[in-house]
Amino acid sequence: MTLPVFYDERPEFTVTVSAAASEPGRIVQSSRALDELLAGPSGQLVGAQAIEFIHPSDRRQAAYQFARLVNRRMSWFSGVGRLVVHGGETRWVSARAALVSAGSSEAIFITFVLLPVRVVPDPDPNRHRAARNRDLTVALDVGPTAVAGKSSA
Repeated sequence: MTLPVFYDERPEFTVTVSAAASEPGRIVQSSRALDELLAGPSGQLVGAQAIEFIHPSDRRQAAYQFARLVNRRMSWFSGVGRLVVHGGETRWVSARAALVSAGSSEAIFITFVLLPVRVVPDPDPNRHRAARNRDLTVALDVGPTAVAGKSSA
């Protein structure tokens, strides 16, 4: 079986999530770095439901992509989303996920890269708050250049 290559270097934040019908979405293995990021210094993710750590606004899309992987409608997925980390802070991540099989067992292997995101101030601070929240602009600091995008916060 050939798996897609995600990075040239070993990612620091990794998690393996069960794809079994009896326990879909249960974390079966995670890196120590991800344990500390999501559950705190003495925390451990094994046994928790992965969806708990995904930002509430991103959960429906994450569940949809998970189902597509489990049902073999795609072999891998790449995207950007938000995690809720220890202490309640939201962190933007780039995620890569692939369905992996070993005998009769299947799981989804996911790697995360934290994105250095900062909120760009609204040029019109007098706009109605709902309009500002709807059009929240973020900039990703990528070396000497920046990539901008819009988010539904």
